[in-house]
Amino acid sequence: MRMKSGIYIIGDLCYLLTDEVWQNLCDNQFDQEIHQTEVDGVPMYWHHTYYGDGCYDFYTSDDKISGARNIPVDSGTIGIISVDILSTTATNRTFKDICESKDLLIVEIKRDFEPKWDDGTFYLGSVEIWTNDEENYEDEDEE
Repeated sequence: MRMKSGIYIIGDLCYLLTDEVWQNLCDNQFDQEIHQTEVDGVPMYWHHTYYGDGCYDFYTSDDKISGARNIPVDSGTIGIISVDILSTTATNRTFKDICESKDLLIVEIKRDFEPKWDDGTFYLGSVEIWTNDEENYEDEDEE
Protein backbone atom coordinates (compact mmCIF):
# COMPACT_ATOMS: atom_id res chain seq x y z
CA MET A 1 0.00 0.00 0.00
CA ARG A 2 1.54 3.27 -1.13
CA MET A 3 0.47 6.31 0.90
CA LYS A 4 0.56 9.86 -0.41
CA SER A 5 2.40 12.71 1.24
CA GLY A 6 0.17 14.51 3.71
CA ILE A 7 -0.79 14.80 7.35
CA TYR A 8 -1.16 11.54 9.27
CA ILE A 9 -2.10 10.26 12.68
CA ILE A 10 0.31 7.66 14.08
CA GLY A 11 -0.08 5.56 17.20
CA ASP A 12 -2.32 2.98 18.78
CA LEU A 13 -5.43 3.63 16.74
CA CYS A 14 -7.65 2.24 19.50
CA TYR A 15 -7.26 5.76 20.97
CA LEU A 16 -8.60 7.29 17.75
CA LEU A 17 -11.41 5.11 16.44
CA THR A 18 -14.78 4.68 18.12
CA ASP A 19 -15.20 1.51 20.20
CA GLU A 20 -17.55 0.05 17.59
CA VAL A 21 -15.22 0.70 14.65
CA TRP A 22 -12.18 -0.56 16.58
CA GLN A 23 -13.93 -3.74 17.72
CA ASN A 24 -15.12 -4.47 14.18
CA LEU A 25 -11.59 -3.98 12.87
CA CYS A 26 -10.11 -6.28 15.49
CA ASP A 27 -12.78 -8.95 15.01
CA ASN A 28 -12.29 -9.05 11.26
CA GLN A 29 -8.62 -8.28 10.66
CA PHE A 30 -6.49 -8.53 13.80
CA ASP A 31 -4.86 -11.86 12.91
CA GLN A 32 -4.56 -11.20 9.18
CA GLU A 33 -1.20 -11.23 7.43
CA ILE A 34 -2.25 -8.18 5.44
CA HIS A 35 -1.99 -5.14 7.66
CA GLN A 36 -3.79 -2.61 5.53
CA THR A 37 -7.43 -1.73 5.23
CA GLU A 38 -9.77 1.21 4.81
CA VAL A 39 -11.87 2.82 7.50
CA ASP A 40 -14.75 4.84 6.06
CA GLY A 41 -12.81 5.03 2.79
CA VAL A 42 -9.59 6.25 4.43
CA PRO A 43 -6.54 3.97 3.93
CA MET A 44 -5.00 2.63 7.12
CA TYR A 45 -1.91 0.52 7.86
CA TRP A 46 -1.40 -1.26 11.19
CA HIS A 47 0.76 -3.99 12.67
CA HIS A 48 1.47 -5.54 16.05
CA THR A 49 4.43 -4.28 18.05
CA TYR A 50 7.35 -6.51 18.95
CA TYR A 51 6.67 -6.51 22.72
CA GLY A 52 2.94 -5.72 22.76
CA ASP A 53 1.66 -3.02 25.09
CA GLY A 54 4.00 -0.33 26.42
CA CYS A 55 5.45 3.03 25.41
CA TYR A 56 7.76 3.31 22.43
CA ASP A 57 10.04 6.15 21.37
CA PHE A 58 9.85 7.40 17.82
CA TYR A 59 12.49 8.93 15.61
CA THR A 60 12.03 11.29 12.69
CA SER A 61 14.32 13.11 10.31
CA ASP A 62 12.49 16.13 8.97
CA ASP A 63 8.73 16.05 9.40
CA LYS A 64 6.59 18.36 11.55
CA ILE A 65 5.35 16.63 14.69
CA SER A 66 2.45 17.44 17.05
CA GLY A 67 0.95 15.46 19.90
CA ALA A 68 2.60 12.61 21.77
CA ARG A 69 6.31 12.56 22.62
CA ASN A 70 6.35 8.77 22.64
CA ILE A 71 3.86 6.19 21.41
CA PRO A 72 1.73 4.60 24.17
CA VAL A 73 0.21 1.25 23.18
CA ASP A 74 -2.69 -0.60 24.83
CA SER A 75 -3.86 -2.81 21.94
CA GLY A 76 -0.46 -4.25 21.03
CA THR A 77 -0.60 -2.44 17.67
CA ILE A 78 0.59 0.76 16.03
CA GLY A 79 -0.99 2.21 12.93
CA ILE A 80 -1.06 5.15 10.56
CA ILE A 81 -4.07 6.82 8.98
CA SER A 82 -4.69 10.14 7.23
CA VAL A 83 -6.24 13.00 9.19
CA ASP A 84 -9.09 12.66 6.67
CA ILE A 85 -10.51 10.14 9.17
CA LEU A 86 -11.40 13.11 11.42
CA SER A 87 -14.19 14.11 9.03
CA THR A 88 -15.91 10.71 9.35
CA THR A 89 -18.04 9.09 12.02
CA ALA A 90 -15.29 6.53 12.71
CA THR A 91 -13.83 8.81 15.39
CA ASN A 92 -14.99 11.29 17.99
CA ARG A 93 -11.58 12.97 18.25
CA THR A 94 -10.64 16.37 16.83
CA PHE A 95 -7.38 17.64 15.33
CA LYS A 96 -6.91 20.05 18.23
CA ASP A 97 -7.61 17.35 20.80
CA ILE A 98 -5.00 15.05 19.27
CA CYS A 99 -2.39 17.83 19.03
CA GLU A 100 -2.85 18.52 22.73
CA SER A 101 -2.95 14.85 23.74
CA LYS A 102 -0.20 12.48 24.73
CA ASP A 103 -1.70 9.39 23.14
CA LEU A 104 -1.36 9.98 19.37
CA LEU A 105 1.10 11.66 17.06
CA ILE A 106 0.27 13.94 14.15
CA VAL A 107 2.97 14.22 11.52
CA GLU A 108 3.27 15.92 8.16
CA ILE A 109 4.98 13.48 5.82
CA LYS A 110 6.43 15.29 2.85
CA ARG A 111 6.92 12.39 0.40
CA ASP A 112 4.84 9.43 -0.75
CA PHE A 113 5.81 6.30 1.17
CA GLU A 114 5.23 2.60 1.64
CA PRO A 115 4.49 1.84 5.33
CA LYS A 116 6.20 -1.28 6.59
CA TRP A 117 7.18 -3.26 9.63
CA ASP A 118 10.46 -5.18 9.81
CA ASP A 119 11.45 -7.19 12.88
CA GLY A 120 9.72 -4.81 15.27
CA THR A 121 10.58 -1.51 13.57
CA PHE A 122 7.86 0.54 11.91
CA TYR A 123 8.88 2.65 8.91
CA LEU A 124 6.15 5.25 8.35
CA GLY A 125 7.46 7.90 5.99
CA SER A 126 10.42 9.45 7.78
CA VAL A 127 9.11 8.28 11.19
CA GLU A 128 10.64 5.16 12.70
CA ILE A 129 9.26 3.45 15.78
CA TRP A 130 11.51 0.78 17.29
CA THR A 131 9.32 -1.63 19.23
CA ASN A 132 12.06 -4.26 19.49
CA ASP A 133 14.56 -2.04 21.34
CA GLU A 134 14.56 -3.73 24.75
CA GLU A 135 16.91 -1.10 26.21
CA ASN A 136 14.41 1.71 25.49
CA TYR A 137 11.21 -0.35 25.92
CA GLU A 138 9.04 1.10 28.67
CA ASP A 139 6.24 -1.03 30.08
CA GLU A 140 3.36 1.27 31.01
CA ASP A 141 2.82 -0.74 34.20
CA GLU A 142 6.33 0.16 35.39
CA GLU A 143 5.68 3.93 35.29
